[in-house]
Amino acid sequence: MAGLSGSALLDAHRTWGSYVLGYIVVEQQDRSPAAERAWRPPVRTDFPLTAEIDPYQGARGWDEQFDIGLEMIFDGIAALAAHSRVRDGAATDG
Repeated sequence: MAGLSGSALLDAHRTWGSYVLGYIVVEQQDRSPAAERAWRPPVRTDFPLTAEIDPYQGARGWDEQFDIGLEMIFDGIAALAAHSRVRDGAATDG
C-alpha cells in the first residue's frame, strides 16, 4: 500500500482485511444451492438497484467473485494512493 500513510493506510488495511474476513465467515456457512436460494433476498420493485442486479446473482463462482471484489478494492486503494501523491506534489510529469 505504498503511497499511503497514517489514517489512510489504516483505513485501506481495514477495508481489505474486513473484506477477506467477511468472505471467510460466509465461506464457513452452508453454501449449498438450497442455502443460497434461502439467503437471496426477494426482488422488490421499490429497490430498483437490487432488482437490476438480480439476474446476475450466482452468475459467478464464489472464488471468482472474491477475486473480482478484492481486485476492485486494491484498484481503489491504488487510485487513492496515486491521488494522494498528486495532491502532495510527489508525482512527476513524464
